[in-house]
Amino acid sequence: MLYAIKPVLMSIILIQSLLYNPAWKIYNNKTYKISFKYPAEWKPNPSYFNKYEGTNGFFQISASSGENLSIDDIVKFEITHVSKPYGNNPTIKKLTIQRAEARLIIPSNDQGAEMNNQAGLIVTYPKPIKINSTTYSYLILWADKNHIEEISNSIQFDY
Repeated sequence: MLYAIKPVLMSIILIQSLLYNPAWKIYNNKTYKISFKYPAEWKPNPSYFNKYEGTNGFFQISASSGENLSIDDIVKFEITHVSKPYGNNPTIKKLTIQRAEARLIIPSNDQGAEMNNQAGLIVTYPKPIKINSTTYSYLILWADKNHIEEISNSIQFDY
């Protein structure tokens, strides 16, 4: 019974926080089965898929099938990319988001300026999602490091 009440309570808390902070809107994506809050001034960037940005930051979402890979394997792939998107020594934080295992990637100080302070969040979907004919086990959220934690704290899985 408690489990049925908790999602409703979390939705009420999210709505209340938005009422007290009108500078944030709710992003809802039925394909990726998620919603979260983001700064209201950010607008969709038509040059990218699922990317919103403004003068003070951005977010973009994607997913990874992660077939036969752990969340830490996905993180390793993300941080060791040849372009070093998080610098040479990013900080990895273990998180739980809605009872799902997650990793927050905070860039090191030597991150390239072209990355616009990009941080990353990888979350294990509580239940894998299917997009077209592919099953995805991990949500990937990229956002500027000044907003990613507040965004990640508002994530709701919409099944």
